[in-house]
Amino acid sequence: MLKVAKIFLCAGMVLLASSSVLAQTPPERGARGERVREASERRAATAAENRENVLERRQNFQQRRIQHGIRRGFLTPEEASALQAEQREIENLAESFKGDGRITRDEARELRTALNEASVHIWAQKHDTTGNQMPSYRLGKNVYANAELTAALENADITNEQARSILKDMHRTLRLKHALATADLSDTERAKMQAEYDDLLNKYFEVR
Repeated sequence: MLKVAKIFLCAGMVLLASSSVLAQTPPERGARGERVREASERRAATAAENRENVLERRQNFQQRRIQHGIRRGFLTPEEASALQAEQREIENLAESFKGDGRITRDEARELRTALNEASVHIWAQKHDTTGNQMPSYRLGKNVYANAELTAALENADITNEQARSILKDMHRTLRLKHALATADLSDTERAKMQAEYDDLLNKYFEVR
């Protein structure tokens, strides 16, 4: 009987020791989990802050582009007013997204889309012939948009897709010009790029 009691006593001690260990394990695991959660939150906050900084820089740059157009007469008062109203809409959208403390990836994507469209509108209004037409200085001092491009830019019904297509061609023209001036090209590559560059120039510009 004494032997059985000793066995039960030993078993009870083992169970008590085990329960003590088990009681200590969750807080340790909980502490590690808390550190992981805090690190994840810090990364998310940093990413959100970076997104907001990039978006804010783009907004500030677009405001400077509009002010430049006003100072140089490339924008009429009506055009400037419309562009500034668009900027206010973007600012209000950003503020509404910040209402919960941060801008999410999806919200940042929506803001980038709005800023991309605003960028196209600023470029189009500064290069149309309402007011002083902004020359494309990088293509040459006396290079101006031709009648076809001017008509497209002055078309109030131009779609965002059409405007983006024109802007894409403008960027391509500038990249080709830079490559032709600086890149180490073979004769074949240079001839091909020169032909593409000439086609884009003839499509959109004229020398006055």
